[in-house]
Amino acid sequence: MIKFDVNFIDVYSSIVNINLNPLIMKNLFAFVVLVLISQIVLSQRVALVRDGGKFGYVKEDGSWFIEPSYEKAGNFSDGMAAVFGEGKWGYIDSNNQLVIDYQFDKVKGFDSGIAVVSKDKRWFYIDKTGNEITTMPASDKVYDFKKGYAFIKRGEDVGIINAKGEVIIEPAYRKIFPVTGGYAKVQKGDLFGLVDKTGKVVLEPVY
Repeated sequence: MIKFDVNFIDVYSSIVNINLNPLIMKNLFAFVVLVLISQIVLSQRVALVRDGGKFGYVKEDGSWFIEPSYEKAGNFSDGMAAVFGEGKWGYIDSNNQLVIDYQFDKVKGFDSGIAVVSKDKRWFYIDKTGNEITTMPASDKVYDFKKGYAFIKRGEDVGIINAKGEVIIEPAYRKIFPVTGGYAKVQKGDLFGLVDKTGKVVLEPVY
């Protein structure tokens, strides 16, 4: 009997949809589970598991989505998953095809068709073909995309860009808080203001 603690993930999303703890595997194809459903989605949900020292992906019914064959692996997001082999990281698609060769030292998950990777001590963006994206605005730090948006940083100030590389909020704030109800609180110096999700200043930082 093999015991796993896993989270089921929508193959085409980075959102955790079901939390399972504990999940007991009676055999390779049947599970007895204690399930807390947090979100229902139509697409396939899978969990990253380790068996026999290798990583693979299992479906909710207990059958293998991808049998364990990888030294290291990450969760699926945006239809892609990072896998480790030959001493480097690459990416597979949901058909278990190595679509981006093993070549990166460090990797992060895909979002909106973009992932952050490190090679030769340099962080940069790639698309789903593995090509570097060179059209993003200059930034002192490369941030992950989350739901189609990422921070950019210049000096001590941060802003926000979208997946097209368009600057939504200019890097003019010390901190930008999560958008709530269509608005985000921003900090400039010791003062706080509000911007909307298009980057328009609703309330200048005066408080």
